Amino acid sequence: MLELEKKIETFSREDLLAFSSLDKRCISMSDAQYDWKLCFFDLAKQDETSLGKWKEWESPGVGLFANGEECWGGPERSIRVLFHCGPKEEMYDVSEPSRCSYEAHVRHPAACTEKVLQAVWPKGPRMPNEEL
Repeated sequence: MLELEKKIETFSREDLLAFSSLDKRCISMSDAQYDWKLCFFDLAKQDETSLGKWKEWESPGVGLFANGEECWGGPERSIRVLFHCGPKEEMYDVSEPSRCSYEAHVRHPAACTEKVLQAVWPKGPRMPNEEL
């Protein structure tokens, strides 16, 4: 039931609605050391190690998986997902800012808010007769 409530939060909040396309979707990436996998509203993994289950949206464009496998003598693993504007779903970087606490950077069209688009393209489309 709790899982369903978390999905309802995403699908009913206007600032998160565009991320509903991630439901039942996984985004993967491999780097020199690990295979990373984020399955939204479900679980996250580093190879076969659990980084946690979907917990919440910390803010629009920032999701959190928590309560993963415990590090040796340390905290449970977790991964924060920071969404950036991009044309397709793509995880492009993972770091470990503190022990067993990871950060993934994901491009996704839902992160392309009007504010971001105005910053990138403040004047709107150019007409053929306008100078570049």
